[in-house]
Amino acid sequence: MAHQKYFSYLKNGVTLWNHWRENHPHEIPDLREINLEGANLEGANFKDTNLAGANLRWANLKRVDFTNANLSHAECMMADCSMACFVGANLSNADFRGAILVHAKLQEAKLVQTNLSQTNVTGANFYDTARDGWNIEGSLCEYVFWDWSKEHRIPQHGYFRPGEFEKRYKNSHTPHHPLRAMLHLVTLMFNRVSLVE
Repeated sequence: MAHQKYFSYLKNGVTLWNHWRENHPHEIPDLREINLEGANLEGANFKDTNLAGANLRWANLKRVDFTNANLSHAECMMADCSMACFVGANLSNADFRGAILVHAKLQEAKLVQTNLSQTNVTGANFYDTARDGWNIEGSLCEYVFWDWSKEHRIPQHGYFRPGEFEKRYKNSHTPHHPLRAMLHLVTLMFNRVSLVE
């Protein structure tokens, strides 16, 4: 399989893996459906990596960089993702049941049909996330952030009551940004005019 090449690099440890990533910035690792159950991957660079369907159960994913990575359908149950960066990542249909996402960066992540039940998301940042059909049943949360720079803590003072985070946000969906949609339309029109010229 395609990922065997990358798995061989990863087996040498996070330090050497990150060094290899630094030296090959334009190569996108293919680790689809890889089995990394229980692995210690703290601080690993998985930016832009394809981890669709990967088994990351019970793995140590503290401070891992998953920026723009594909973790759709990944199994991340009971994984420790404290302070991990999922900015722009695709987590659709991923299973994080019982995982720790304390202070995780989830800005602009795709959380469509993602299972976050029984997950600790205290201090996580959910700015501009797509959340259609997400499951946060029984999730643990004292406070969260919904702005990019984490300047506005919710709740502003104190903590959520048990079950309050779930009650507030279980039915929240993908945010609608009229300005962003307008800018996208203008860009398309500009590109079309450029092609005509």
